[in-house]
Amino acid sequence: MVRHQTLPLTKLIVDSLNDARLAQELEGVLPDEKSIGKLERFFETKGYSPKQRDIKLLRLLQGVRSTAAAHRKGEQFRKVSRELQLDDRPVSEVFRELLAQVNTMLTDINAYFIPDVDE
Repeated sequence: MVRHQTLPLTKLIVDSLNDARLAQELEGVLPDEKSIGKLERFFETKGYSPKQRDIKLLRLLQGVRSTAAAHRKGEQFRKVSRELQLDDRPVSEVFRELLAQVNTMLTDINAYFIPDVDE
């Protein structure tokens, strides 16, 4: 199932966000602000234009993880399932697409935030 395949990916991408560094960069946090929310504000302050695309992907990955961790089949699972089109496509295709989206996100973040030393 796609949930089991995305757990390590979500752990690597979402759980490894450096909350303390984001809070430092943002000069504080908002009440009840989670990691992805902090990253969203950080992207906004830095003018990172693919912000919405990347935050949507991270929240989708987190949603997959949340439904898998709790073994829920409720409304949240149905919402994630619809968004990923799990009933219409093979799980391997869905996972490949998620990997491609994560790769694009990481490539874009790298290009935007890490200057090219050859220039």
